[in-house]
Amino acid sequence: MKQTTLILLLLLVVQCTHEPIIQEDCPPGVISFQEEILPLIKTNCGTPGCHGGAFPEDGLRLDSYASIMRKVKPNNPEDSKLYRVLFETGEDQMPPSPMGVFSAAQKNLIYQWIAQGAEKTTCHVSNCDTIGNPSFASVQQVIDLHCISCHRTNNPAGNVKLDTYADVKTAVTNQGLIQSLQGQYGFKQMPPSGPISDCHMAILERWVGAGMPQ
Repeated sequence: MKQTTLILLLLLVVQCTHEPIIQEDCPPGVISFQEEILPLIKTNCGTPGCHGGAFPEDGLRLDSYASIMRKVKPNNPEDSKLYRVLFETGEDQMPPSPMGVFSAAQKNLIYQWIAQGAEKTTCHVSNCDTIGNPSFASVQQVIDLHCISCHRTNNPAGNVKLDTYADVKTAVTNQGLIQSLQGQYGFKQMPPSGPISDCHMAILERWVGAGMPQ
């Protein structure tokens, strides 16, 4: 009996060492670091060969909250290196060529997160539409967040292009895009920075299930 009680207590201690899972949706206007900022930075900057992996460029990692905050001044986007570097050009462009530069919407997302205090928000993004008609516009937002930096036409990784509707449809039909994002059936897990959120996976799967409407 004493041994059983001890085991139960140990299990409770182990469970309590994990960070609590927060299920609440983000309040209106609040940006989720966990679901919006971290995937964007890790996919475009915090990958092996750049600012991730065993030997990050310039010794700078950008694949966790702690490492990202080394280049952020909360409430002050204009004085944050993470934000300012996104407007560099030429040899100083970040991410460097042939990877694509951040879109205006992506730059604004980082700006707003820093302006809000650059907190480690883990709330769920509440715009995960699993009821309305699936659309390629929603799919493209997911692709732009997680995939496009490595799969542009000018230098697509694995010869998988994801710039256009036709490219994404081909990747789903012939190149195992969904299986790669799920890390199943022998496909290497993509993106390299880690699995996409359940919300974003649901958007893609519903679109495919609906026949991939344009």
